Amino acid sequence: FIEGKPDIDRLNRAFTEIIRRHESLRTSFEVSGDDMLQRVHESVDFKITVKEGRESDIEKLAQEFIQPFDLSHPPLLRVCLVKLSENRCLLLMDVHHIVADGISANIIVREFLELYQGHSLPPVSAQYRDYAAWQESYLKSERLKKQEIFWLNQFSDEIPVLNLPTDFPRPARQQFDGDHVWFSSDAETAKSLSILAKNTGSSMFMLTLAAFYVLLHKLSNQEDIVAGIASGGRGQKEFEHTVGMFVNTLPIRQKLTHPSPSQEGSKTMSFSEFLNLMKKDLLNIYDHQEYPFELLIRNVRANNYSPLRSSGNMSRNLLSDVMFNFENADDRIFIIEGLRFSPYDFKPKAALTDLLLEIIETSGSLNMRLEYCTKLFKRETIERWAVYYRNILKEIITDPNKPLSDIDILPQHEKRQVISDFNDTRASYPKHKTISELFEEQVRKTPDAVALIFE
Repeated sequence: FIEGKPDIDRLNRAFTEIIRRHESLRTSFEVSGDDMLQRVHESVDFKITVKEGRESDIEKLAQEFIQPFDLSHPPLLRVCLVKLSENRCLLLMDVHHIVADGISANIIVREFLELYQGHSLPPVSAQYRDYAAWQESYLKSERLKKQEIFWLNQFSDEIPVLNLPTDFPRPARQQFDGDHVWFSSDAETAKSLSILAKNTGSSMFMLTLAAFYVLLHKLSNQEDIVAGIASGGRGQKEFEHTVGMFVNTLPIRQKLTHPSPSQEGSKTMSFSEFLNLMKKDLLNIYDHQEYPFELLIRNVRANNYSPLRSSGNMSRNLLSDVMFNFENADDRIFIIEGLRFSPYDFKPKAALTDLLLEIIETSGSLNMRLEYCTKLFKRETIERWAVYYRNILKEIITDPNKPLSDIDILPQHEKRQVISDFNDTRASYPKHKTISELFEEQVRKTPDAVALIFE
């Protein structure tokens, strides 16, 4: 959102300069025989679309703004300014994922704010073509071979399949219809989590990711779980300010029990033990984060056969059906030259995985979003899981050494429903009749109804 009256000409000049600075935004994609070619154009035409709209129609306007791109006609970036009132506007920006990632979006915003004020920017130190050259060299290096061994060892045995309790049967082919549920923590919970992260030598990202694994463990009753996280893919300093698609998916496999029973004979692990083990695994994984996810998929598929994860199974992703994303967003409100910029977090109704938990850390709070596949889950189910996740956060704050098996996810009213209401099986029935007589009576009432199902 923009509070104030932006100058349209300055908006156009700012975005035109951003496109000039970054080759990715001037790139087109063309098919030549069996090959996909990228062509970087010297210049492209660009102009912001300006229209008027009403505050009540914002979500509809944003949804209509998102349209397919023609990859052969750059720029693969479009911007629209919607005038909501005399002193309030909505600035919409859509960029194709093939030329930009989340960090790229932040780069574009930062450069826009500087250029709108008339400030000059230093030249971009490296373009995306330089990254492509670096990656080509990396793919032939010894470093890749070492990282490949690491990743293939992670998935050398049968790949675990996470079976979350769905509301609908899983379609034969993966569907991407989605929706999301927003929820948040209170300031006291966020502060306590920050203290816990500091005391355990971890980060808020590690802490909330560990809690997410506990949620998946509780929902599925499984102990071997794979969840994907996104890596920025910018290990080389020269690419820190380059717009492009650098992001790499890292499938994180975690086991929520001890490898072997403890002296007491129990495999149960406490939350703090799990957090410490996961922290060590993550630090090791970050040392191997350059290995391309697409290459891992190809090699795992060639070396590991699992019926539910095979290439012939179109209903699931190969390694993981759930994702986790954490973002620090303390600097998302900007004030320049009488204009106040604040974020409008519009999320299209789509889901690339069964379930995604996104956490945005802002000053004093955690804003969270569960994105889910609507072909698998009802909204009320995801709303309930959001409550479970908040309860897990509160439980680990209260006692981080609590065994995972003892962490309680149910709210009191649901616990009462499960323990008391569902077990109240008392019902009146005709006591003068036998079971066989009652069965025959039901047959006469509904002769074509299913009597028994065996799976």
